[in-house]
Amino acid sequence: MKITKLTDIVLVAALCAVAFCCIAACSEKGGAEKAEPEVFFACNTVNADRRGGVLTVSCEAVNISYQELRPVCAETWLKDFTLRSDGMLVFSVEPNAGDTERYGMVSVMYGDLNLGSFTVVQEAFSDGFLITVENISRQSVSYSVYPADDDMSYITLLMFKSDMDSYYYTDGKLHESDLEYIDRSGLPMSDFIKKGDASGIVYDNLLPSVDFVIYAYEVDNDGNMLGGVEKYTFTTDANTDMTDMTFDIDISDIPENGRITMEVVPSYDDRYYYFDIVPVKSLEDRHMPLMEHCAREVAEQIMLGEILGMPLETVIDALCSKGPDSLDISVSEEGEHIAYAYSVGEDGFINSEITTVEISY
Repeated sequence: MKITKLTDIVLVAALCAVAFCCIAACSEKGGAEKAEPEVFFACNTVNADRRGGVLTVSCEAVNISYQELRPVCAETWLKDFTLRSDGMLVFSVEPNAGDTERYGMVSVMYGDLNLGSFTVVQEAFSDGFLITVENISRQSVSYSVYPADDDMSYITLLMFKSDMDSYYYTDGKLHESDLEYIDRSGLPMSDFIKKGDASGIVYDNLLPSVDFVIYAYEVDNDGNMLGGVEKYTFTTDANTDMTDMTFDIDISDIPENGRITMEVVPSYDDRYYYFDIVPVKSLEDRHMPLMEHCAREVAEQIMLGEILGMPLETVIDALCSKGPDSLDISVSEEGEHIAYAYSVGEDGFINSEITTVEISY
């Protein structure tokens, strides 16, 4: 086209400018396309113990936030999925009571888009025992035992974890203790021997915030041990009926004869409490936390009172103090000691924080 007028020149220049802007706009739009979201897992396969439990898998989200992602799984034995903001995928695995290995695929979704998956492989239940706990409260536990062989005879009992760690730390010592316990019960051995699945076994009258061990092992018809011990450790729930009771504890200077005076002033004068001193070495030798020591010392006195026919309130009144009180104590062991005080409820349980003072003799 031949340009002959100034107006034609201006028109052509304008058209070229518009065309350039359109091309630039298209190029800019194409360059701003959002990158595709991706998820990368630390591993493609995760192995789970036959007993189940909680597993954690690390993942990395690229071009997308963790809050926009959704873990999914079709298997009911894999559940309670939580994808944290730090990229940790946490979920629960139920025990595998079957005799075959099982598999489950876990995927992470963004809307309907599957951004990545991994496989959970849980081992089969092939030998020994599987112990599962159905319910735990502050005073009780309900559990079940599944032997690998339905014809297997076995014994299952419960024990303080501190006792097992201190005295019955070998299978032989534990078995001897069980035989003594069965003998003291006055019941025949057959009452303690089980065969096949044992569901819904309940132990009550336990203590809050204390570690216990459930265990099982194979025996013959006479109670002789034939196999190793399968153990399951759990902690009872804490006492929720707590008070804000506190204590001022004063310890007199320790003379050469080792007798000291422990004075206690409670924050409330109308509530029961208990106080004493315990050597640190005694707790360590028994693998016993102070909370368990305190819970057991009151429980043992209540049990003794019940044997003697004393009402619970009478035992607590005789055992505990109200208002300011003092105690003249003979410290027979050298080393570190703990002076302590805590509130005791009408049910005989500790219902306050334990106030402590460390002393050395």
